[in-house]
Amino acid sequence: MPTQRSETEHINELYHLKGLLKIEKQADYEYFKTLILNKPLEERRAEGFTWYPVVVTQSGYTYGERAYVVIERGGLAEGQKEIPHQFRAGNVVNLFTQQSDVYQGAYHGTVHYINKNSMRIVLNTKDLPDWLSGGQIGADMLFDEKTYIEMEKALEKVIHAKRNRLAELRDILLGHQLPSPYSTNAFAPEIAHLNPSQNAAIQDILANKDVAIIHGPPGTGKTTTLVQAIKQL
Repeated sequence: MPTQRSETEHINELYHLKGLLKIEKQADYEYFKTLILNKPLEERRAEGFTWYPVVVTQSGYTYGERAYVVIERGGLAEGQKEIPHQFRAGNVVNLFTQQSDVYQGAYHGTVHYINKNSMRIVLNTKDLPDWLSGGQIGADMLFDEKTYIEMEKALEKVIHAKRNRLAELRDILLGHQLPSPYSTNAFAPEIAHLNPSQNAAIQDILANKDVAIIHGPPGTGKTTTLVQAIKQL
């Protein structure tokens, strides 16, 4: 049954959640600083959070006139093809130099792709660093706040939704409104390559107009089930 709380109380609950998200983000950043940023270069390099030294093999300009560089990791032992690292496509990174007398020795960017010991970085600038050919260059992994930004945006949309489907789902999930009745007439064909519990999950999704929660341990085929459910919908 819906609770007797007012809609204002529900909205305040979401604002409280937004405040908790900011606290979590700050705690996450402090942990990242302790784990990575405050460590010496050699430790960061050994743990795979820094590539150093690197050689710039290509540079230029890409979409939106943003500059890019392709770097290749050096410092490999003879016969060593690869060193484990933590970098992934989409990571926010800091391209830096340890050359002396450099005006701006660091540029932020995003990893476009990684291929073994090569990395393409799209910089957050239209200008290429003037120290690319001078050596002593490296790349640090930075704290990535994109996930938090997207969650904050999503909460703002939910908070300010009015008289639309998002507002309706918000009120249902927060107990302000009853969900639609479970449909006993919903039909989903048996999908041959899914097991009985996966087929039952799809049936449950189709029978619920508002929300169906599908859960299961890793490896039980949740993603496969959701793909098939989307096809049915």
